[in-house]
Amino acid sequence: MKPHHTHQTHHTLHKKKEGLAAGSLVFVGDGQPETTRIRTHLYSAGSYEMVEGFALPEENQRCWVQISGLSNIMSIVEVAKAFSLSTLSLEDVFSTDQRLKLDNYEQYLAVTLRILPTETTEDQQLSLFLGKHWVLSITEYASEVFLPAIRQLEDTQTKLQGGASSLLFHTLVDRVVDQYLVRADELENETDELEQLVITSPGNTDAPTIHRHKAKILSLRRMTSPLKDILATLIRVEHPFLDKNTKILLSDIQDHALWLAEECEMLRETISSVMEVYLSSLDTKNELHHESSYDYQYHLHSSHLSDRSLWNEFLLHAPCNLQVGLLWYVGMLYACSLRDGILFLEETLVVTSPLAHISLETLTQVFNEAFSNYEVPIHMGAAQLRTHTRILGYSPEDSIGLFDGNSLVGFVLVARKGTTAYDAGTGIIPSYQGNGYAHQLIDATLEHVKQRGVTSFFLEVIDTNERAKKTYT
Repeated sequence: MKPHHTHQTHHTLHKKKEGLAAGSLVFVGDGQPETTRIRTHLYSAGSYEMVEGFALPEENQRCWVQISGLSNIMSIVEVAKAFSLSTLSLEDVFSTDQRLKLDNYEQYLAVTLRILPTETTEDQQLSLFLGKHWVLSITEYASEVFLPAIRQLEDTQTKLQGGASSLLFHTLVDRVVDQYLVRADELENETDELEQLVITSPGNTDAPTIHRHKAKILSLRRMTSPLKDILATLIRVEHPFLDKNTKILLSDIQDHALWLAEECEMLRETISSVMEVYLSSLDTKNELHHESSYDYQYHLHSSHLSDRSLWNEFLLHAPCNLQVGLLWYVGMLYACSLRDGILFLEETLVVTSPLAHISLETLTQVFNEAFSNYEVPIHMGAAQLRTHTRILGYSPEDSIGLFDGNSLVGFVLVARKGTTAYDAGTGIIPSYQGNGYAHQLIDATLEHVKQRGVTSFFLEVIDTNERAKKTYT
């Protein structure tokens, strides 16, 4: 079972040290500290022994003193004195809310890390010290995190037994960072699942679930963000206890730390966009759809488009009462007027496809302008729009843009899966709205996706958006 702790806010924890001199040893943590246990791992090439309590190494031996639990301050101080630790280092040990950091002393190196929670323990602080022929680790609770390192020390076939103390130091740091990498992979998988759920079945999740997941990502990001700088300093610093081989190994961990920082940032951006998509779906489906929903499906049979073509031919060649209007014909949009019994056509807007050549910056600018007067105003940054469209399955090759000359003034963003396509967003900038362009844009999109093998096309409109309903019906 995990240790039980009474939750205290950080400002309450810090109040325990208020007014005390620097270096005062006071336990600052949640709840009561766990019972202290001290074990000493004595090793050299071809030999290993673990003893309960504290023992100094003999000549040609190295030692790892492993302390868990912070209840017995005097026992821990006794070990610290044997290794000449400063009172400031010890003060950090008992203040368990430290951020990740590195301190370089003349007789030792001190690194503060955090161990992620396991099935039996909460997340906890790790204080790690490296000196000449010794390593000291102090954790808040007993944990099995370092069992792989102990197994390596027991094995005479590994290099750890005969290596310098810095090699063991690297092994312990590597074990902690491995935890971070595994957690990042787990969070990525969970984020992918939430993405799919929000798109396919948003009713099966909720904002608190997404928020809790975001909190996990931010916790890992906050916990690990200083790691790359710590490792860079360890590699760069000149210290007699860090040999060249260990620095090479630490460089590998630094690569992992850089990946971890990028991964956490990517996950943070992604889950923020997932939340925006989810809230947008709520606005559209729950608040505005009420009891009715307009959900249209176009089955793209040949007759649909051929009828449209016949209608265009009729308008072009047959007498009609049309005085002024818009006409779609062979990929172009024309203004038409009847003067003296003659139908005059003037090219106005060009509908083209695909949108693959349109930059993200241009699409973002037009997207925001098009939705500035929408029923639910939408505004996104370029990164947000990129993530938003990626989640929806946006296909630039299947999407259509409406252009005035070289300027993009409207669009249909198409998401596609197999032979089914979905209108992921249709917009026209305000100065071009109300002229019938949306209808022509939809027709062009239907023709385009049909030619690309789509057999069904879906779209949604907000129940109160009467203008959109007239366009799509």
